Amino acid sequence: MSNTSTHGYGYDFPETPPNPTTGRIAVAPVHHEPPPPATVQQLSRFGPRWNIRDVCQQIAQYTLEMGIVEGTTDEWQRTQDPEADFTFHCALDIMAASLFRAKQLVLRHRRGFSEAESILIGKEIKNVDWGMTHLLYSFVAIRHLETPTMAWNVGTGIERHWFLFKTFQAALEGKLVGEGKEEADKYFAKTNKYFEEVIILFKGPPGSKRPEEDPTLGSFAEINEPLPAGSAAAQPAEAEKVAS
Repeated sequence: MSNTSTHGYGYDFPETPPNPTTGRIAVAPVHHEPPPPATVQQLSRFGPRWNIRDVCQQIAQYTLEMGIVEGTTDEWQRTQDPEADFTFHCALDIMAASLFRAKQLVLRHRRGFSEAESILIGKEIKNVDWGMTHLLYSFVAIRHLETPTMAWNVGTGIERHWFLFKTFQAALEGKLVGEGKEEADKYFAKTNKYFEEVIILFKGPPGSKRPEEDPTLGSFAEINEPLPAGSAAAQPAEAEKVAS
């Protein structure tokens, strides 16, 4: 019997060979299938991806794509056009893919980073915080244009990206040292606080339930969720209240 199959298409597809470790045939790549043993020569083909330059460039690429997403958000704010909404989601997916790759490059870098390398990465994390500040502000700027259900969906999307962001942060744990580690820790904490506050703005405090759509609201909604106590945005209002 030939080791090929037409699968109903009229031409041959080579069958997937059995996994040399388990003897099983996987119809699609699955995470629980252990990879076959690799030689040092085979692994060396991927060596440049462990280079500090590649790691820093990928984090920088993630930051650049925040600006692209910010631009699509601004366009939707101006037009509320379905085309702008579609472009926004495409850009957001690309941005998430960049973060996936940044995380994978860090995970492939099995040894820890030197002090000099840690400083370079710390500076890139600072840039990530700067870019994310602008991007999340662009989300805040469109909050008043959205119904409660729309806002809930946006908040859920931001929450999912935040989860991915935290897995990237976790990938760096234990690999940075010295001044670079301090810089990265500082700006990770700052960015995570932004995420937390913006998610509350869109979804309400933790434990809030998905709102029922109110047809009388049309396409607009007012911001009525309270800011978290102690947040940067709430401090001026609190200070004014104390002063009065």
